[in-house]
Amino acid sequence: MNRAALLGGTALVAVMAFSPAMAGSVGTGKNMSLDLAGEVRFSAYIASQDEDTNSSSGLTTDAGELAITASGSSDNGFTYGVNLVLLANVSDTQNGDKLWIDIGSDDFGTMHLGDIGSAADEFKITGASALAGRGGFDGEHADVFDFGGSWIGGGTDPVSGNATKISYYSPSLNGFQIGASFTPDGGAAGSSFGEKDNNGSFENVLSAGVMYSAEVNGASISASWVYESGDNETATNASGEAMGIGASASFGNITIAAGYANNHDTGLTNAQAAAGADAGSWMSAGIGYNMGAYNISLGVYSSSVGNADGAPDSTNTAISIDMDTEVAPGWTLAAGITFSEAENRGGVTGDDNEGTSVIIQNIWGF
Repeated sequence: MNRAALLGGTALVAVMAFSPAMAGSVGTGKNMSLDLAGEVRFSAYIASQDEDTNSSSGLTTDAGELAITASGSSDNGFTYGVNLVLLANVSDTQNGDKLWIDIGSDDFGTMHLGDIGSAADEFKITGASALAGRGGFDGEHADVFDFGGSWIGGGTDPVSGNATKISYYSPSLNGFQIGASFTPDGGAAGSSFGEKDNNGSFENVLSAGVMYSAEVNGASISASWVYESGDNETATNASGEAMGIGASASFGNITIAAGYANNHDTGLTNAQAAAGADAGSWMSAGIGYNMGAYNISLGVYSSSVGNADGAPDSTNTAISIDMDTEVAPGWTLAAGITFSEAENRGGVTGDDNEGTSVIIQNIWGF
């Protein structure tokens, strides 16, 4: 089972990136074919926690995205496309989420030019890769449970994010594929001609990944290694660096996956790093089972952030049970219950929180 298609914007981007023809065609442009896809989610949630600074229950339209692809092909076998992911929710403060161009062929591989995640993000494998629904701890969990600023999530590209970059992904050779990205300035995206060179973002960011996929005795297995690093523009700030590994396997109705990443000193000053602080590391694992029309999964997430001057680490733990089922074509019902614990939130010794949250989601995709 692979529930990546329900993991929101990241999955929407992944589909667009490697398949110019997606969803339903809405017409033909002057020079390229046009395709349209999108997702809307409506959720109900309830949470019980010791330190309840967030709303304990509510309704939310927590996502509205529209993806447009214009694609074409040349006589020499190359395909190319323009990809745009628009934010359509009434609460969004910006119009665009991602905008990039892809150029590629079976023999050459694929290039991405524009504002999109790096090779480290594209190749990452985490425990959420095996989870049903919205992926438990990889979904809206941190919006419901109050981690007090200590939540670091499950990302592998904290240096570049969706900044403007150029990426290359090779064709698969004997199961191996490599990817690399270069981001001149991690703070520059879109029409950012006014980006400063001294505002603390990262420059000359290099991101790389290696993916291996194969079929072994009827099981589909994948493993990846990713890395990203860049220099901070401010001399008093530490350089950015992140490394991650992960693996997954699917056999019969069962999928298992696990991942680990370390953000080293990313986002810290040199003084904080010298005093023993770090940007944190995380691990996650998941197992999913397909029961015909239903999917169910169990996931575990744990992270630790080192605090300066010998203060105890800030730690987070989340255990989630998730399920989903297709109500009708394009309409998925998902639900998850998560048991969470946060210790020494925000680096404050003794500031702890523990609780349980439930999120039920209707997900419409077209």
